[in-house]
Amino acid sequence: LKVHIGVASGQVVASSTGSAEHTEYTVTGDSVNLAARLTDLASPDETLASASVQRALGGRFKGADLGARMIAGLPEPVTVYRLEDIAEERIEQKPFVGRRRELQLCEAAISRCLARGTGETFIFRGEAGIGKSRLLEEFERLAAKQGFDTHTGLVLDFGTAKGQDAVGALVRSLLAIAANSGKETRREAAERVLADGLLATDRRVFLHDLLDLEPPEALRDLYDGMNNTARVQGRQATVAELAEALSRHRPIVVKIEDLHWADANVLEHIAHLARTTAKCRMLLLLTTRLAGDQLTEAWRRSIPDAEVETLDLGPMA
Repeated sequence: LKVHIGVASGQVVASSTGSAEHTEYTVTGDSVNLAARLTDLASPDETLASASVQRALGGRFKGADLGARMIAGLPEPVTVYRLEDIAEERIEQKPFVGRRRELQLCEAAISRCLARGTGETFIFRGEAGIGKSRLLEEFERLAAKQGFDTHTGLVLDFGTAKGQDAVGALVRSLLAIAANSGKETRREAAERVLADGLLATDRRVFLHDLLDLEPPEALRDLYDGMNNTARVQGRQATVAELAEALSRHRPIVVKIEDLHWADANVLEHIAHLARTTAKCRMLLLLTTRLAGDQLTEAWRRSIPDAEVETLDLGPMA
């Protein structure tokens, strides 16, 4: 599938249009026209952007100035840019305010994990915008000062991966590979982990599955012959064993956000990781909203040996 993309920004009018028999909701304006025309100009697998987009991104915009182009429907030529990459945004962290009780619990958990050699699970629960992610960032900062590495997964709430992807994102984080890495990069990372002895060789087929890779030719018949239960259990064990192996070198924080959108598969993976904290230096941090919280009593009963602490975040005074 070859994709042509045009990106423009600016003022638009959003409204319903049509008649009583047929109504559509649409946007109109010069920016809409420009985005459509840039899409027409773009070659296969190319993204063209307007000058307003290039200016908004500033130094983060990586690409080429293609010069001025006449665009149908616009009176003057416009400068067109080819977007090739976007540099990572550097955000200056604001001072952390409040939540002293929660921070003390976090600091105590970090100390316990280092002293005992085992971890625990924290559930940060609250409404959108209450400060869950910011508290996790502070937890991560405190843990980093004590020598912890942090690995992250995020449950998506859109697209074909809605409710999923957190596990795949976490595995990529554990293997230190970028989210948009190609198949060859992912394959090399998988082989490196196996060569380093972080996973047993019989986990190769599940690791390939988690990295969205075809099973090795020698293992294809084995994988095809497995039932779904065996595949699911194999993937869960592989993720947990990888995290446990890494924690032997340096203690780790695993944080997974927005579990109110998680599907059953992700929840089972999280339960497996929670059980793993009881035998390694791993702190598992989870966020969820009160509405739609899926970390129910039944879920907690599936991890009887794990230490689980729930912090309900309300508005600050």
